[in-house]
Amino acid sequence: MKKESRETFALTSEESAVLEKLIGELRPGLVLYLNGIVKNYDTAEDLAEDCFVILMQKKPSFPDERARKAWLFTVARHLAVNHLKREARMIPAGDRDDLPETPGEGTEEMLLRKEFWEEMYLAMQRLKREYTQVLWLSSGEDLSAAEIGRIMGITRRQAESLLYRARKALRREMEDDKEERK
Repeated sequence: MKKESRETFALTSEESAVLEKLIGELRPGLVLYLNGIVKNYDTAEDLAEDCFVILMQKKPSFPDERARKAWLFTVARHLAVNHLKREARMIPAGDRDDLPETPGEGTEEMLLRKEFWEEMYLAMQRLKREYTQVLWLSSGEDLSAAEIGRIMGITRRQAESLLYRARKALRREMEDDKEERK
């Protein structure tokens, strides 16, 4: 039998506080981004956790927060691609409880906003995987085309073009949904 080695991480209280802050800020977006790739919420949560473990192990230094965020999303993408290579088939996404809500809204506005996000989420699930990725990185994580290109392993120009096509496809999906409901 093969022995499993468990590596322990010694974090200072300062590192621990920084890590908790990062997890609080980046985990929800990272999970949604990964869910767009692997199409399984539980797997996306596991992969996001793996990203933070890698961050703790490597403890890389970054010039700013945007660079850290881009690095983390790049790691996430690589982990997701490796996971998909190991898996023979995809499982459809099912959990939509993590959709954004705006606090302080009235009940009607909140329901309309939640309905809109659910419609958009469902439409995004029908898009090509790279469309979902580029839309989330641009809109959900507010990354530039150059940063998206680095994360996805493409040029800035290719990222801009992909983002244009993804927005166009999403708009078409949402319009088709409206037509079906009529």
